[in-house]
Amino acid sequence: MGTTDATFKPRSGLLTAIDVIIAPKAAFAQIAAAPTWAWALLLTIAVSVIYSFVTLPAAQHVVDASVPQILAHNPRIAALPPADQQKQITAIVGFYHFFVKLNWIVQPITIVITTLLQTVLLLVINIAAKGKANFRKLWSLAANITVVGYGVTLLVMMLVIVLRGPDAFDSLASITNTIPGLALLVPSDAAVLGAFLGPFNITNIWASVLFVIGMRTVSGIKTVPAVIAPVLMMLTVAIISAGNAAQAH
Repeated sequence: MGTTDATFKPRSGLLTAIDVIIAPKAAFAQIAAAPTWAWALLLTIAVSVIYSFVTLPAAQHVVDASVPQILAHNPRIAALPPADQQKQITAIVGFYHFFVKLNWIVQPITIVITTLLQTVLLLVINIAAKGKANFRKLWSLAANITVVGYGVTLLVMMLVIVLRGPDAFDSLASITNTIPGLALLVPSDAAVLGAFLGPFNITNIWASVLFVIGMRTVSGIKTVPAVIAPVLMMLTVAIISAGNAAQAH
């Protein structure tokens, strides 16, 4: 259990999650004194479920617009007779349609796993930098920052998709790039570079700054080691995204 100072007035987990957006220093002081995380995860998961249902038509349109083209350039499929090629492509597209319908389940699982991995990384840096935080405080920190890193990101993406309509999106990049970032500076034919730069967007940078402030407050470490965690997080996502784009093309 977290310990509280005699003069510290605990706040609810819901208010702490909101404070991460509007008053992050107050939120992190709360986490340092009395860790709370359940409301933050519940809010983020709720947003992810709503996002999954609202944006399902756009996701299905992306599958229809991009997957057949990608599969048509697959050497193994291209070697098949034309009739078999179409059967194979139709079957795979059907699988993708089924998978995107499960996004409302996949998203919450991804959020929890990502939060756990982030916590482990924060704990390693905390130990290496001789910080004062324990696993529970760092789990609380990571969980509350998901409100921005996932929650705000998905809310903005959902709003743009609803305003523009599902037919405006013909690739995964066209959806993720609704959040302004470095990928918008890359030509559309530079898919791998665009995928690598995709994670370097406004909300991820915002979340990264929160991680630095949070680690300094909760763990008590200096700025340089506090910066390492969010940099490694974004680089990892960027490398994975670029690898997936390279395989697709």
